[in-house]
Amino acid sequence: MRVASRRLTLLVTVLAAGLLLGMTPGNAPAPAASERRAAERVSLVQVETPVGPVQRTYFLAVPPGPDIARPLVIVLHGRSQTPGAAMRYSGMEELGSTEGFVTVFPSSYAGAWNAGTCCAAGDHPDMPDVEFLDHVVADVRKRTPVDPSRVHMVGFSNGGMLAYRYACQRPGRLAGVGVVAGAMSADAGYADAGPQRCRPDVPVSVVAVHGAKDTTVPYDGGTVAGTDRGAVAPVRAGIDQFAVAGACSTHRSSRVGGTARLDYAGCTGGVAARLVKINDFGHGWTRDAARHGYDTSRGLWDFLRDKRSAGA
Repeated sequence: MRVASRRLTLLVTVLAAGLLLGMTPGNAPAPAASERRAAERVSLVQVETPVGPVQRTYFLAVPPGPDIARPLVIVLHGRSQTPGAAMRYSGMEELGSTEGFVTVFPSSYAGAWNAGTCCAAGDHPDMPDVEFLDHVVADVRKRTPVDPSRVHMVGFSNGGMLAYRYACQRPGRLAGVGVVAGAMSADAGYADAGPQRCRPDVPVSVVAVHGAKDTTVPYDGGTVAGTDRGAVAPVRAGIDQFAVAGACSTHRSSRVGGTARLDYAGCTGGVAARLVKINDFGHGWTRDAARHGYDTSRGLWDFLRDKRSAGA
């Protein structure tokens, strides 16, 4: 489904918000609070939508240090969640502070992202979320230097589904995508193309992390729990789509503790694709490596850190 071009008008409201929550992934200590820049809450008005103008927000966190062009990681929360919740459970802001990347946490409309068959809000399935994210990135680049070849998008559940959709429709704008407990839509109308036809014209690196015991977004595909619409393809199908688009020539399976990993390599333009299946885990974003064998945030960044966009 293509969305006609729509305008986004900025409000001048930028509120400092000390949302520095969660634990620091890995072994590196987080910078002291006095050394961090407080996250900013930026308000935007999306003018042309199915419900008229709506005010939306995103949180921007810039790591300490000089104003140099840095990688950007956009984190999309799950259905019925908030950007603040994503900041807490992902810890990506703190990881960005230690690793030197900018993090952005956009807000969905009415608690849901329009990712195709899942899970647009109420009676308004056509909210132009892909274009909203276009404008968020453009606005961030006005506020802080960003390396255009290192823009990444990660999302949880419904947010991960939108990350897939964005990569299908805007592949040249992303270096990498991380999908946590999400899957690609199984609807043939999705992104003007279902899983069989989602062929990005620019290769994009993709990593998916999923619990084998997930009953909300089933690992083997099917209906998303708690929704009256929303069939998704098997989790591996999304990774396979981008492996095909990247002309990846080899793949290798491995096991580390309680995780099974599938890596595609030999791809066009240096891209890669990876699937991490956490065997003893359900629907969530785990950072408990001791219990579940995987720190999702660290795993995402370790995969994404060296990826560059072929279309930037």
